[in-house]
Amino acid sequence: MERPVPPPRGTRPRARHYYEGFVDKRGPRDQDYRRVWAGLRGLKLAFYRDPQEHEPLEVLDLGELAAVRAEGAALVLGMEGQEVTMKTESWETQEMWRGFILTMTKVGAGHRPGVPG
Repeated sequence: MERPVPPPRGTRPRARHYYEGFVDKRGPRDQDYRRVWAGLRGLKLAFYRDPQEHEPLEVLDLGELAAVRAEGAALVLGMEGQEVTMKTESWETQEMWRGFILTMTKVGAGHRPGVPG
């Protein structure tokens, strides 16, 4: 019986996300939008350079989410003390991100009426 080959030492597979894909992201420390791979798992939204990266560039705690709103082609996440804007390639993708983010915040923290859709 064959055994699975373990990954090389010092590496580990990236956690699987509930939803992921490329977005153009701008946060409070960003001068302009930058193209990143985003992955949502539970109440964590992680941003990577590309889909093969294991260590995120940044992780947002959606437990601090106060509001989610669409502004044209962008989805704005209002966090405690900051706003993060994500642009997607289509309106449908934007709505998928919005739906998954709102679902995870409601499931992860119980129904929080303070987070408007």
